[in-house]
Amino acid sequence: MSPERWNVELRAAGFTGVDALAYDNELPYQVTATMISSVLRPTPDKKRVTFLYNKEVTPKVESYKRAFEESGYPVDLCALGDDLSSTQDIISLLELETPFFHGIGREDFERCIKLASSIDTASVLWLTRSCSMGTKDPRYAEVLGFARTLRSEKQTSFTTLEIDDVTNPTSPEKAVQVYEQIGRPDNDPELDPDYEFALSEGIVYSSRYHWFSVRDELASAAENVVDKVLRIGQKGMIDSLRWEKNDVSRPLQGQEVAVRPHTVGVNFRVSHSLCVLAYI
Repeated sequence: MSPERWNVELRAAGFTGVDALAYDNELPYQVTATMISSVLRPTPDKKRVTFLYNKEVTPKVESYKRAFEESGYPVDLCALGDDLSSTQDIISLLELETPFFHGIGREDFERCIKLASSIDTASVLWLTRSCSMGTKDPRYAEVLGFARTLRSEKQTSFTTLEIDDVTNPTSPEKAVQVYEQIGRPDNDPELDPDYEFALSEGIVYSSRYHWFSVRDELASAAENVVDKVLRIGQKGMIDSLRWEKNDVSRPLQGQEVAVRPHTVGVNFRVSHSLCVLAYI
């Protein structure tokens, strides 16, 4: 049965169809095909979200509210300091105009503590200005420390989205896409999902760390090291020291040994020399 027929039959049986396909050989010499499909889950209803703003609803807040509503999300507006719904996700627009944490006053600080204390099961998407890519105002970066602390101490789903141009008509749409990404049901906190995003020139970026062994990297780099020797250009002039390729080195033969001198400074007048003999 062809993959095209499999795609039809899988969809009829309640699956997503052929999501990915790989043959065991180039066409037309293939014998088998590996196909990936998953159970088709119904699209959940869009839940209400809370827009958190500071002092007044500005035109920028309205533009982001309109983008979420056009995507099917009912929006409730809430000023900083007011009571928040414990069942609705929070979209923070406190930093669309100015940095919130830099030079924060006592009143706003107490409101921020109240906000952090009220976040339990709800997710937070904090919109801010660029502070990782193309940074123009580093004061916005303070929210990253706040978010990382909450994730570490309260296991809060606190996501940041840095936006290079909050007036760009496509920025609200990108914010909706990021919110839908973090709200996917298959985002398991145990799998260390992404919590920091940056929107730059219409592209959403996420930071990733790739672990590697320093010992292995140094070992692989050592294969390309050229044998060098320290030579002095003119005796008595320390500034004339330089590393040069050792053209006279050769493999040891017979009963020869390699001597590597090590000098350790004891004080300004006395030095101690140690010779290590290594039999090759």
